[in-house]
Amino acid sequence: MESYDRTQPRTRSRLLVPLILLVIGGALIWLVSAWAEDELDVHRVTAEQPGAPALILLHGYGAPGNDLVGLGEVLSESLPGVQVLVPEAPFRLVGSGRAWYVESPGEAVESRKLVGQLIDELVAAGTPRGKVAVVGFSQGATMAVDLGLFHPDVGCTGALSGRPLDGIGWRPRLAQGVSVDVFVAHGRKDRTIAFSDAVALADMLESAGASVTFAEFGGAHEIPPAIEDQVGEFLATCLK
Repeated sequence: MESYDRTQPRTRSRLLVPLILLVIGGALIWLVSAWAEDELDVHRVTAEQPGAPALILLHGYGAPGNDLVGLGEVLSESLPGVQVLVPEAPFRLVGSGRAWYVESPGEAVESRKLVGQLIDELVAAGTPRGKVAVVGFSQGATMAVDLGLFHPDVGCTGALSGRPLDGIGWRPRLAQGVSVDVFVAHGRKDRTIAFSDAVALADMLESAGASVTFAEFGGAHEIPPAIEDQVGEFLATCLK
């Protein structure tokens, strides 16, 4: 006859609950990572201007796809004749949030290809090679640098509160040398991405031959008006 042990259900429940949470967490991660778009939805801040220089703005992790439209409107005022586009990241998160990558470096490579296709379309429509700028914030800043490293038609990039990313081929690419112009800005009080990450990013790019403009400010994880002005000045030189 089997005896009834009052401790058995409690012991099993203690083991079962973490196991269930682990399975659910893994399923959610898989679902989010797999929930990607095959092509980018693009918000056009300015009217389509075939043949004109182009500025592409990449939003941060978890932001809605139109998050940098306001920045695009500000920058467009100081960039007459430049078309401004804001693509939505391909990985959809809970709610309206988007991401360029969620769990694996391979997702960042996938996003690189999708933004690269957008750049290819602009060049095919007449935008001069080298007259494409990619500027991003936070995770989008990392992707902007990535596009500057790997897409030959990108003439300059802007990394606003970004960081380096391992596992997507940066080191061998930097070892070959790069000639892209880069604007790096970061807040000294940023608790989301450390200020030291921006310093490391600037140093590695400069060591590889990039022309780096570094701007620090006293704020946190943000884009203050003074930085918006400096980005505009940088882009006006790059895209003239």
